[in-house]
Amino acid sequence: MTNRSLIVFGARGFGQEVYQYAVDTLIAGMRLQPAGFADDKVGSSAEQIGSEVSWHSIDELSYIQDSDCVIAVRDPAARRAISARLVSMGHSPFSVVHPTAWISHNASIGIGAVIAPFASINHTGVLGANSALNAYASIGHDAGAEDHCVIPPHATLNGGAQLGERGFLGSHASLLLGSVIGSSSKVSARVAVQENAPPGSLVVDAKAKHRVILAVEG
Repeated sequence: MTNRSLIVFGARGFGQEVYQYAVDTLIAGMRLQPAGFADDKVGSSAEQIGSEVSWHSIDELSYIQDSDCVIAVRDPAARRAISARLVSMGHSPFSVVHPTAWISHNASIGIGAVIAPFASINHTGVLGANSALNAYASIGHDAGAEDHCVIPPHATLNGGAQLGERGFLGSHASLLLGSVIGSSSKVSARVAVQENAPPGSLVVDAKAKHRVILAVEG
């Protein structure tokens, strides 16, 4: 049986990481062959990145048949927009879960998600479609991140915490027990969030008792 090809959208640092995750999952038995990169910001001609070919834009992917795509872009809004374009072109979103990640048997992972080395999703935890859970990040019991979220290294959703669609947590940020962060919100690095935040918030104060929540565009 011939493996389908997997194209990583995003040819920069995160894309390089995700490509390697895909290679590792192939070694572990995934029947999908990493085929290269795509990136709208690369120049007009295809270029070599390492030993792999990079297609320079989404539009050029239209001639590639039997391929699936995974998005390796850190901006949540961009992830959603890119996903919509790829699906409209007939490319299937594909989830890449590194073999060293720990996923509870009753956790839920949406299509197109990326789960990096040593990340974890615990009992009934949820990672939404096209979301990224980076290295050593974790989703606790009954906690969840909705679609198109980005959770960088060492960030944590503790038990029952919820991150709305297109949410972003900075590295080492933590949503504490039961806290709810609305859609299109950002939490700065190392912030420990105890309170709820409405959609379109920017949580910037690392002092839990003196947190500042500013309205931002959704």
